[in-house]
Amino acid sequence: MKRLNPDTGKPFRRGEYNEDKTKRFDSYNKSIRGKGEFCYEVWQDLEKFNEKYPKFKSGLKRRNRNLEEKPEILKKRLNPDTEKPFRRGEYNEDKTKRFDTYNTAHWGEGEFCYEVWRDLETFKKLYPNSGSRKVNKNYRSLSDRPDILKKRLNPDTGKPFVRGEFNEDRTKRFSKYESDKWGEGDYCIEHWLVNKSYDRYYDTNSTKSIYDRCRSAKQGAKRRAKLNNIPFNITRYYLFTIWPKDNKCPVFNKEFSPLGDSFTPFSPTLDKIIPELGYVEGNVVWISRRANSMKSDGTLKDVEAVYEWLKKKTEEVKKND
Repeated sequence: MKRLNPDTGKPFRRGEYNEDKTKRFDSYNKSIRGKGEFCYEVWQDLEKFNEKYPKFKSGLKRRNRNLEEKPEILKKRLNPDTEKPFRRGEYNEDKTKRFDTYNTAHWGEGEFCYEVWRDLETFKKLYPNSGSRKVNKNYRSLSDRPDILKKRLNPDTGKPFVRGEFNEDRTKRFSKYESDKWGEGDYCIEHWLVNKSYDRYYDTNSTKSIYDRCRSAKQGAKRRAKLNNIPFNITRYYLFTIWPKDNKCPVFNKEFSPLGDSFTPFSPTLDKIIPELGYVEGNVVWISRRANSMKSDGTLKDVEAVYEWLKKKTEEVKKND
């Protein structure tokens, strides 16, 4: 059992002083019995404690002051430039340090919580992807930023760029806007893909794109087969050979969505015709996500039962009208 600090009513914390301020608390030792019913306490004189814990020489007395009236979460000091809490990567006044994080469990300056600042070299080692150029762009003052940033317009059409449009030298094609992050000037970020990459992710007529989709579908099917203990013998090439030649869902006779759009109703998905036979050649087919979700893992009888029930209910509703 731990003896409590009479000032805080809680167990002693490392660095707290004894009554006459001649020693500082180190730790409890639960394996050794101390005074009365309490476990043994390790106290160090000031010199030895400072040698053992050099970081406690300055600031710990401030951070471990009487916490009886301390709230559960201390207030965060605001950035005077933005009047909002500091964000990771923002600089101090003289640009010699960059902000890392708040520690809301410890006292800092005044009534605010403790702040962790890193010198430029240390910050760069901890966050190598936060380059100065990127951070200056994405961590600048956001006090006047709208919820959705402006989109740069296509100078040829005078309208926002549409997926697939080329840049000036026709080496890249437009992918999408990211309207919640700063880009160039006052506009949001734009994503452009070189022509080969665009064909790979969006062009449904690209053989390479379809072959990559077969690869990911095969990997997912193999994982599900192992999880559900069902047969599996399909290959990536086999999935490529059964891809619909007209690039349409055989259920709805509607063209598949571009392969870069993974979660649309008409995105291509791999389905088992008879679920219990597993992912084997002759038992798998490419259908749209919408058709797959409607069929799910039901059998022919299950689908017929749903059809008969829905047909019956539809007729009843029409009669009541």
